[in-house]
Order: sequence, then structure tokens, then C-alpha cells
Amino acid sequence: QDARVVAGDLPAVMGDPQHLSGLFHHLVSALLERRRPGGRQTIRFDAERDGEHWHLTVTADNTDIDFGDGETSFPLLPAGNSPEGGRSSTLSLALCRKIVQMHGGNMRAETTPDGHSRLHLLLPAGVA
Repeated sequence: QDARVVAGDLPAVMGDPQHLSGLFHHLVSALLERRRPGGRQTIRFDAERDGEHWHLTVTADNTDIDFGDGETSFPLLPAGNSPEGGRSSTLSLALCRKIVQMHGGNMRAETTPDGHSRLHLLLPAGVA
């Protein structure tokens, strides 16, 4: 699939293991589903402490999602070029947002000036 996932140093986050693993699964799936055909894609995970929260960023190049500069509602987009041919990547992102909210955080997305898709997840550092 000409895609790779790269992760910087990520923090240990306490929370429901099934929900948190689903969060990462849906993040990667949504970005892969909207990968432009014929191109290579890199998805990068990074995190830094932001006061009482962990600020996780997920950046993907070569996607056909345009979030503008701060999408938070993740409305349904037309089906992308995924092999499944009809699954909505924004449904996956809406699930991610719900998981983040259930853990006391928030999530938003943007399209960077260079055309990359970037998701921002804020999770409380002391999530129990």
C-alpha cells in the first residue's frame, strides 16, 4: 500500500484500552481511506505536554480531505478512493472525536498550508 506510519515519543495514556486502541485504529484507517491513488502516504504521530493535557498531533500527507483551518464537526464526506468503496472516513473521525471526549479531551482537524491533513487531540494528562 505505499503507506507508512511514523511515531515520535508518545506518552502512556491511562484510559479504556479498547477505546484507546480503537482511537488509533480509526485515525489511521480514516487517513488511509482518503489517500490519493497512486501516491505514497506518510502518517506521523507526535505528542507534547501542554499544561494539564497531552497534545497529540497526527499529520498525513497525500490525502484528499480539506478540513480548512479548524474542523471540529467532521461532517460526512463523499466516499473516497478506498477499496471498500463507500465507507466514510469522517464517520471514523467522528468516532475518534467521541472517544477523545469520553476521556475528557477534545479533537479538531486542519489542512495545513502545504496540503497535509493534521488532527489535534488534547487528552488530559491524568486520564483515569
